[in-house]
Amino acid sequence: MHIAHDILNTRASAWTDAIFVRRSRRLFDERPADADAVAKLADIAERFRPFDDARTVVVPRSPEDLFTGVIGSYGRVAGAVSAMLFLGSGKAVGRDNHVGYVSEALMLEATALGLSTCWVGGGIRRPVALALTPLGAEERVFGASPLGVSLPETTVLGRPRREVRTLDRRKPIATIAHTAGDAWPDWARRAVEHAQWAPSAMNRQPWRFAYEDGGLVVRVAGPEIAPHISLRLDAGIAMLHLELGARTEGVLGTWTDLEGRDIARFDPIGA
Repeated sequence: MHIAHDILNTRASAWTDAIFVRRSRRLFDERPADADAVAKLADIAERFRPFDDARTVVVPRSPEDLFTGVIGSYGRVAGAVSAMLFLGSGKAVGRDNHVGYVSEALMLEATALGLSTCWVGGGIRRPVALALTPLGAEERVFGASPLGVSLPETTVLGRPRREVRTLDRRKPIATIAHTAGDAWPDWARRAVEHAQWAPSAMNRQPWRFAYEDGGLVVRVAGPEIAPHISLRLDAGIAMLHLELGARTEGVLGTWTDLEGRDIARFDPIGA
């Protein structure tokens, strides 16, 4: 845990910058990801273990058939030779959000290292993934990401795919934190602004935030419409963004896992 805390302290600025530039990429140049970048990423993956039940494995060379399309070839990752696997173990209530938190840290680290990525949950062949790394007791693969240099994507007509500004696809603060206002401290508002940018399965953005008794509570809303990626996992991704946003205001904190639609609570240290 102390090692993970040190890594977070060291990489927080780079990860925060990566929030605003990372985009999901599905078309790659059929070459392994840069060896130096992969080595640095693998080192972070090995050491960044803030939770006992979540980890990431970097695979310098993986078979292309690791990834499938959502329906046929639709949405398929192509040309990726390197990958990351996101693993979780046990049955603790916080496991899924831990996987989301840790996987997003490695996605942001990959972005900071100049590697393109794409979080894939349902569109992977799990038998292929299982052959790429030994699993621990009660451990399973929750998802994967390609790694490498991405190529421009085109429509079915061969035209360049139009890039949609990420913020244009985000739910407004009034929706995800409807009580946010002047009564919220600056760090809490900044935390939610960073969480607003978090990616999620099918862009469902299920997280909701409430400032209660000096801390921020992360909740989820909506149905489980992406069976391979739980709402809790999506919330875990937003948790990391929230924590990084709080750090931009000089606020460090701790997480407490909750049950039901309440996912976790972030409390500033010393509050």
